[in-house]
Amino acid sequence: MPLKLWYNDRERKAIVTEETRRLFDEDAYQTGFSAVVLDCQPNGKGGFEIVLDKTCFFPEGGGQYPDRGVIGDFPVTDVQERQGVIYHTVSGEIPVGALVMGEIDGVRRFDFRRLPKFFTRMVVRN
Repeated sequence: MPLKLWYNDRERKAIVTEETRRLFDEDAYQTGFSAVVLDCQPNGKGGFEIVLDKTCFFPEGGGQYPDRGVIGDFPVTDVQERQGVIYHTVSGEIPVGALVMGEIDGVRRFDFRRLPKFFTRMVVRN
C-alpha cells in the first residue's frame, strides 16, 4: 500500500497517513532494497528519523531487536514502528523525495532468529 503525505503548515512538516510497506513480510530473506524518502526529521538526539515508502528493516517490538544496516551512506541505529509507520534512525539528513538503497545486516537478523530455537532446546534438555 503506498504512503500518502499531507503537509502541516503550522508545524512545517509532512505527516505520514498510511502504513509503510513491510518488505520483510513478503520475503524474510531479502536484505537489499530501494525506496523513496517520504519524510526526514531531526530526532533531537543528533540523528534523523526517516520514513520510506517501503522497507526491509524490521522494527523493534514484541521482544524482537530492530534490524541494523545502512540506508544511503548512513548506518541505521534504530528502527521503530508507530501507528503502522516505520521510522529509521540515521546519523545524517536525507532529502525528501530521494531514491535510496537500503541494506540490512542479514547476519545479525538471522542470528537473532536462531536464538529462540537454541534456548528452547536448552530448556527442554535440562
